[in-house]
Amino acid sequence: MTQPPPLMWRAKGELVVGLHRAGGVPDPLWKEFQATLRSGPVRRTLVITYRDATISALQRQDMIETARKHLDVFAVAFESMLTRGVLTALSWFLPTLAVFRVDELPAAIRFAGRDDEQRAWLSATSDALHRELGLR
Repeated sequence: MTQPPPLMWRAKGELVVGLHRAGGVPDPLWKEFQATLRSGPVRRTLVITYRDATISALQRQDMIETARKHLDVFAVAFESMLTRGVLTALSWFLPTLAVFRVDELPAAIRFAGRDDEQRAWLSATSDALHRELGLR
């Protein structure tokens, strides 16, 4: 059985929901994710991270640049305290970033979605990604 990638995401219109389950993200996968975030319609993003999910310093800088130039709303729900420290530091540079614990995922979805229709899609897509990655 093939192991799923450490980062998976889905996009619809101005929305992206991503789930980063563990470990680092290979550069080709990271570039594909960034290309999605930089695409014209995407403006609102929810990323959920688990366990020892990490990104490199260069990827972190890339994310800051993408968020500054392309995202109006950027919500991150995390599980790891290490991730919390990184996100807190990132929030100093990104006023559009809101940080939530994984157990606050409903609040992160409310923040990321513009309206009930978007929130319903974010919730359903988050659930589907969790199932695909074996996290639910």
